Amino acid sequence: MTRIFEALDTTVNSGLILTDIYRKMQEAVRIQTVAVPTLVAQRFGPKDIPGTSLELRLQTPSSLAFKRKAERAKAWEDEEVYTPLTYTPKTWGVDIVASDEIQEDSLFNVLTMNAQTAAEEYGILVDNSFFSAVETGADANTSAHKTTITADITNTDIVDTMAFLETDNAPPTHFVVCVDHATELRQLDTFVEADKVGSREEFANGFLGRIHGMDMLRTNNNYTANSSYIVNKNKAIAMTEKRPLRLRAWNDVRRGESGFTADARFSLDYLYTEACSYITG
Repeated sequence: MTRIFEALDTTVNSGLILTDIYRKMQEAVRIQTVAVPTLVAQRFGPKDIPGTSLELRLQTPSSLAFKRKAERAKAWEDEEVYTPLTYTPKTWGVDIVASDEIQEDSLFNVLTMNAQTAAEEYGILVDNSFFSAVETGADANTSAHKTTITADITNTDIVDTMAFLETDNAPPTHFVVCVDHATELRQLDTFVEADKVGSREEFANGFLGRIHGMDMLRTNNNYTANSSYIVNKNKAIAMTEKRPLRLRAWNDVRRGESGFTADARFSLDYLYTEACSYITG
């Protein structure tokens, strides 16, 4: 088999080969991610981040009042309060290495396969960072938007967690369920029996697409074990992306090895604590 760096060393093939590998990596990322970019409220790219970090001023909910005034009286004076938040992208990466001997003796393109695996791990990392931000935001809320359970998840647990967001004027839009909770939900007749749920969707698709008006997603990428997430996708999480996923080829003739460096620089952080909640246990 041709070594990867020998193939990349030709002016005709180098761009095509790297592009093809990068395309496969992007597809692997899409397969692994559930929350990103679907549930990201705001996404800031390299041009939006002039330095090492991005500082936002977020409106404090209900900080501006609209009041009645008497005839010929001056109108009520007020102004919004803003909360500063700083988002600092972090750098993540991996060197994918293979010796000349491995590449010469392998029956398949080991580096290309490794690049796809790296992309899958990147996808898991991105989703994991999203759910970590949801938990951080929920815990930071003054009323702690967290439901801790000691037995199987119930409909009451879901409804109570939804109420956190509804009370704070951030009605929930999505319910992302971890595998353990999904298994438990499938055993609740409320969401399984057609005469109760009003459809046969569970039997046709293996899971309900909506519960209590929320779109449902399943994930294996939850941050804390046995945790599921209820969010308002329009207010919950922001992604700052200083460097999108990048792929570069390299060759070390002294060591007799070559490979790729895959890296990215990003962060996921909460916007409004009112829009984040989770069920754990």
